[in-house]
Amino acid sequence: MTIEPKQLTVASDGSLAAEVNCNLAAEWHLTWMVQIDGVGTPVRHTNYYPKDDLGRPGPYTFDVHLSQSEPGSARTIYVVLMDDFSYRQLSENLNPDGSLLKLPNGARKVSNSVLVKRY
Repeated sequence: MTIEPKQLTVASDGSLAAEVNCNLAAEWHLTWMVQIDGVGTPVRHTNYYPKDDLGRPGPYTFDVHLSQSEPGSARTIYVVLMDDFSYRQLSENLNPDGSLLKLPNGARKVSNSVLVKRY
């Protein structure tokens, strides 16, 4: 799976596109993942934010909204594949803000990573 464009720099909003070309078995999930590195104080860490599922063959877009983010901020967006057990782990371990401190075991990146930055 390939996400286009390969890199995105925006003032506030933009979008990414991906195409799913296969049918997933019922117990598998494809999910957009947003990774933000270097968050938190005093110890910097990475937060992961699962977003929409890509459950059927066809084109998908991911709208990026960075108007509330600081200029120069960046995040990495990609698609992960998970079995039902990993997907349930993901759903059950979300922080109140919708973030995860780590991806569930078994989550596998299946697309290129796209760096999205705000100028």
